[in-house]
Amino acid sequence: MKQIKTALLMLVVCTLTFSSCKKDSAKTSVSLKVTIDGVTKTASHVVATYYKSENTLQLMATFSGTENVSLMIENVKVGNFDASSDEVLTTYATTNDFANTYTGDSGQVVISTFGNGTISGTFNFVATNTSSATKTLTAGSFNTTYVSQ
Repeated sequence: MKQIKTALLMLVVCTLTFSSCKKDSAKTSVSLKVTIDGVTKTASHVVATYYKSENTLQLMATFSGTENVSLMIENVKVGNFDASSDEVLTTYATTNDFANTYTGDSGQVVISTFGNGTISGTFNFVATNTSSATKTLTAGSFNTTYVSQ
């Protein structure tokens, strides 16, 4: 499962990198806020996609430059999800390289509403990078529309 999460993580980093190059008209309107190591941040760009055939939601947000957070939830529905489970992949990255990407080890994602093209909820997680450094993300919240594929 670790190999699958690593592969998904690389997909998320690549997708976020390429999606940030799209025109503004292709971006989904969204609000996402989170406190990272005590500093509250509001996303400047967010993309939310629901993959119907896999029942998976991917939400990616960029704060400034290449700093970003990503939530990927399999079997998405209203409810609570353990960030360390196989159904959830949470990441935080400070640059576009793997060494500065932190993968969630513990925490949770709570989906409050999901359906009719909208999703909202909260999240928090502690994430570790390949050098064993950690980042703590708390008081995360999102409220957005999503694109179905």
